[in-house]
Amino acid sequence: ANRRRDRRRVEAKLKLPEAGDEATAFDDARAGQRIATGYVRVVYGDHGAYIECRPDQVEWALFEPRNLSAAYYDLYRAKPPGRAQVYLQKRGVEDRPNPPQGRDSRPNQRAEGYADYRPGLVYISVKQVTVLHQGAVAPRTYNAPAKGKPHVEVLKAALKGMHAVNVCSVLTRETRFLNDGKHRRFTGVAADAIGAAVGLPADCCLKASLWLDVAGAPAAVAVVPRGARVRQDVLESACGRGGLRMASDRQVEAAVGARL
Repeated sequence: ANRRRDRRRVEAKLKLPEAGDEATAFDDARAGQRIATGYVRVVYGDHGAYIECRPDQVEWALFEPRNLSAAYYDLYRAKPPGRAQVYLQKRGVEDRPNPPQGRDSRPNQRAEGYADYRPGLVYISVKQVTVLHQGAVAPRTYNAPAKGKPHVEVLKAALKGMHAVNVCSVLTRETRFLNDGKHRRFTGVAADAIGAAVGLPADCCLKASLWLDVAGAPAAVAVVPRGARVRQDVLESACGRGGLRMASDRQVEAAVGARL
């Protein structure tokens, strides 16, 4: 079951068939450096999905050895700022019915071994690379995009692709990822910075927010000077409803029928 699940995810997110080719490119997910070109196949085992490459398909100059004394493989890690790890297999795991511990590990007690790793070949986790197919414009990634506000560079790139849009860097919200890699903190842009960027007084720079009632239905739209706070009691009194709450990005999208 876990192998079928991994196959569905890899084929859906990376569009990567199990049988390899000589043209598909793999970049370090953090640094963006090309770490391999071409692959033999995708191996679905009980320790997750791994890309199998020949040694000549790997850019070894970008890696440094981390553990050459392990029984089953030699471990290499990408030089900073990269993060990808590659495993040069020394021997198969036919004598290991269960994989080592890990987030993707599933102890299935397989008599033939937990994965079909082959000596002399290189293995890279699908989670540590982005995949660029031949003829494709943008790479594909296994990892889900961050929830909530888009990252600053993604936002800039999307806006620049729109006709007659000029992106002022000062207007783009700064995104800071916390140590857990999941939660994000957003830094708002001050009204005076916006005013200076667009040539308007600070009190002309407004922000709008959608407010929902207790049933989740849109109840009001508040428009106030940027930097000001909405007085919820006044808003509730004005629209004759209590228990209002500001809508999240996803709720705004649902209300207006558009992707923000």
